[in-house]
Amino acid sequence: MTLQYALKGFAAYASKKAAEKSAAPENEETTKTAAAENEPVINAAAEEVVKEAKQQADTQHQKRAASGPAKSSFFNNLFNSAWFAKNFYDGGFEDKMTKREAALILGVRENATPERIKDAHRRIMQINHPDKGGSAYLTAKVNEAKDMLIKGK
Repeated sequence: MTLQYALKGFAAYASKKAAEKSAAPENEETTKTAAAENEPVINAAAEEVVKEAKQQADTQHQKRAASGPAKSSFFNNLFNSAWFAKNFYDGGFEDKMTKREAALILGVRENATPERIKDAHRRIMQINHPDKGGSAYLTAKVNEAKDMLIKGK
């Protein structure tokens, strides 16, 4: 709805500029008086355009509200589902790291191959390296997670 207002306002602004250019007065004094005379008319036209856009948007909103609940889309189902949420680790760190927590931190399975664990560790470390402004605490936890999964401490 806001985009409609912006487009209508831009159209009114463009028509105002076109009217100013087409007038092409002969000197500056004429330009100032011509602009002053045309301004109220153009502002009224712009206000009318914005008012119409608001009415159209309100009408569309009322139609949508009257039609009932919104249809479920692929993206609504994806982002509101448990599938999307289960891919992220929610919560703080435990006192003693477990294999489960280590796997969640690195984004791999508990029984992942050492090669896959090292790839995940490398990817996370490139993003969160302390020399590049990353957290030293998180780096320590990522390293601990790698050690836990590879060495099985």
